[in-house]
Amino acid sequence: MGEPSLVANRKTVFILAEDFSLESVEDKIFALGYDFQKRKLLSKSSNWIEIEKDLEQLNISRNLLAVLMFLTDITLCNTSNSDYLEIWYKLLIEMKKSSSLIFLHEEILQVRFYHNYLRTYLASVEQILLPVKEYIQIFEAIEKDENYYSMIMTLDSKGKEIAAMISGLMKYLADKFLTNQVDNPDEDFFKLLSTISKCKDIFMKDFVKMLLHGFHNRDDVDDKKENELFQPKLLINREVVSAEHSLEQLEGDFTAKLSEQLERAKQLLKTIQASGIEIVPYKEKRDISLRGHHFLDEIDKGIFLHLYVPNGRYQEDQLASFLRLFESYMQRVENLQFFIEIRKTLHGQIYEFKSKNSMMNSTDMEVAFDRFESFMSLCQNDQKKAEAFLLRTGIQPSEASRLMTKYVKEYQRLLLDIEHERERKLLDLRQRLESEAFELTNETRLSASQSTQPSALLSLSHNLDPLNITISQSSVVINPGIQSYIEQAIYGDIHYSAEDKELLHLFETYAEQFEAVRLRSDLEQLKDTSSSEVERSTAKQKIVGFLSKVAPALSQSALTVLTAYLQKVVTGS
Repeated sequence: MGEPSLVANRKTVFILAEDFSLESVEDKIFALGYDFQKRKLLSKSSNWIEIEKDLEQLNISRNLLAVLMFLTDITLCNTSNSDYLEIWYKLLIEMKKSSSLIFLHEEILQVRFYHNYLRTYLASVEQILLPVKEYIQIFEAIEKDENYYSMIMTLDSKGKEIAAMISGLMKYLADKFLTNQVDNPDEDFFKLLSTISKCKDIFMKDFVKMLLHGFHNRDDVDDKKENELFQPKLLINREVVSAEHSLEQLEGDFTAKLSEQLERAKQLLKTIQASGIEIVPYKEKRDISLRGHHFLDEIDKGIFLHLYVPNGRYQEDQLASFLRLFESYMQRVENLQFFIEIRKTLHGQIYEFKSKNSMMNSTDMEVAFDRFESFMSLCQNDQKKAEAFLLRTGIQPSEASRLMTKYVKEYQRLLLDIEHERERKLLDLRQRLESEAFELTNETRLSASQSTQPSALLSLSHNLDPLNITISQSSVVINPGIQSYIEQAIYGDIHYSAEDKELLHLFETYAEQFEAVRLRSDLEQLKDTSSSEVERSTAKQKIVGFLSKVAPALSQSALTVLTAYLQKVVTGS
């Protein structure tokens, strides 16, 4: 059960985790004036039902601030069976109703599961099975070796080694069980315990004494029946081979079950990734603290989205004008406590989207942009319907008319500025290219295409490569210095490496429209070394999270290269 709330009306952060320390995050929650409830994930499905109900109740009561889930590979594997799947779906639905993060180790996102109980069990069986097979080889070689006594001593030493290994394993499993590190041990736990206990009984016997007795009395037993019943070699061989067969059977069962379980875990991971809840990949515990603190700070301030724009980016001023107009629409027309604030770095500016009504997300923002575009289109094409729309929102007639006139005027001004900026940029590029192009051929012509359709700017996602420069003479080669100038004129104070361009291609190919904008913004802020460590780390985590979703479309080598590149950008080494 979670800790009781200290103050009844304080908002609550719901934490779903295992038994690892989260003091830093918990201290941050209290420092901000909130409470937290903590639930253990690695538990019975009936407990999960209670967790989902508690979360639902917090949502209904509007006392839920956020959800933090810390998911291990053990939990992922153990909750991937049919008993949990329906609860998983319900839990993810409840988590989507508030700001939520799911923390996962990077290796889990690369589908590397190292700490599964079945894997541990299988490794234990394999660890014992190897010396048992060696024992049988020594036993079978005894009759062929002239030094009979030496071989028996070697066999005795190997038997004691096996017995010691089994005793250590049994103690390890017992400790895990007694300290509740193995929750609700299933048939596999007891099957392993039973098999190794049987093996221990076999190898605790004094086989040396039996063999020596049989060696000294080997001429006294001639009858076939007596040979089978009383010759120690036959009895020892039968018992040891039986132990070998039991271990091999267990090895086969665990291998098959592990393969099936890992496949279910992969499918569950895909379900979680498709839920829309943000997944936070981490490598070290420090990554959890940094991101957890940053996440809580932003919730406390009402920040739900960042957009980073490099200095000198083409149409950056027009984007700023658009966002001011959009902010006014959200406040005046939709009557929301919505704000867009700007922070500057040495190489760009960060637009922080804030809401005091309720915590929004990127999907909400994309829908809001669509509503704004529809409203502006209505203002342009049917002012009577636009005015009627404003009246339905509760705005007074005189104010509605004034507001619509203001929006139409500012919108038209924005369109004019977009066209002027295009012309200025094109003229600047033409003048820089003219001299070099003239030297190469007098038939070279420069042209540019640009849609003046407002949606290209208003949707933001199309405001990526808005100016296309073409040279009609294909034999003209632009030197690297001029190429760099063109890129800076369009992209601003940022340089794209080959890896960056590959990432941008992935964003545009596999991400949804607005998600592609957000990911590009994350990449550009990651490359801005004047941004804070936590913001750059957060940007990297978001991109790695995206890469994990599209991993099936990438080769393992490409995924490894891009992930390593992002880490290198963060550390600078």
